[in-house]
Amino acid sequence: MRSIGLALSGLVLAALLTFGRPGVVVLPSMPNGAWTVRIGSATFDVTLGPRVVRAQSARQTGFIGESERERWARDLLAALGNQQPTRETVGLVVAWQSAENTGAAFNPLATTQPADGATCWNSLPSMLCGVKSYTTYEQGLQATIETLSNGFYPNILTGLQSNNPEQALNVDELDVWGTGFELVKSQYGLLMSQPAPSVGKSEIVPGMEINAGFYDTGSVWCFQSAVCQHLGTDIAGADGQEVLAPFSGTCIETGSYPEGGSTAGQYVRYALADGSEVYLGHLREALNCMAGTSLLAGQAVGLIRADMLHTHFQIKDAAGTLIDPFEYWKKH
Repeated sequence: MRSIGLALSGLVLAALLTFGRPGVVVLPSMPNGAWTVRIGSATFDVTLGPRVVRAQSARQTGFIGESERERWARDLLAALGNQQPTRETVGLVVAWQSAENTGAAFNPLATTQPADGATCWNSLPSMLCGVKSYTTYEQGLQATIETLSNGFYPNILTGLQSNNPEQALNVDELDVWGTGFELVKSQYGLLMSQPAPSVGKSEIVPGMEINAGFYDTGSVWCFQSAVCQHLGTDIAGADGQEVLAPFSGTCIETGSYPEGGSTAGQYVRYALADGSEVYLGHLREALNCMAGTSLLAGQAVGLIRADMLHTHFQIKDAAGTLIDPFEYWKKH
């Protein structure tokens, strides 16, 4: 994209004024090109083709990029009641986002659902305001859920809820949505033709240096009682260093560490697919964990504290028993 000034802005203004908003207008022949145009405080992506100018708002802060599509898909499916989506169902939602390829904020499926504070990202011929840019991640998810649940998309909705992507790939309903069946089907086929990724995991801090191991009775951080066993593994890190999720899972909560008062910092707790729970404590700040949302292995969940220089790593198995987290990590 290239930036241009008032000379080309007149062409864009013609497009905008024709509709009173971003849109399309036919003009005399002009050179082809792709441009970024600023008019006042507004920024528009403009495509110039033979006798055509297309103008729509530039990508917004908060647009869901390729690296975030799987997380958004899992969060949408969880909100629809599908807590254990298959690879195929997640893949369909990712492929649908890819087919839309919108730059609207927090709106990767390009819904037009109204919401408080939402702004127009583009226009449609039959609407004063088309695809919306939403103010928050949660608002965008809710708007998408409301659209899917409005009665026009029963097969898409049921297919996503029941891990039946074939049902969700409904010709009529995807055409009504506006993405188009053929485009979504093509993107889905391309994605599913790729090898299935292995179950991912990540080092919590690069190097996974252990300060104190599980059941280390001599740990200086073992303050639960005068005689205690260290019920986790302390992973060393530098002040302000990111703490990464060791596995993918679903966030349960964040909060302040219960023992030792405020000096022990914050924590993140999240669930794994096998029913286990991960706990990462002694954080200066918890990140990217809101109850019910997805976490991906390697995603930052907190920052190391200057007065701790480690994170306390715990795992409870599905029965609620504390187990050696480092051994679990090595085996999975």
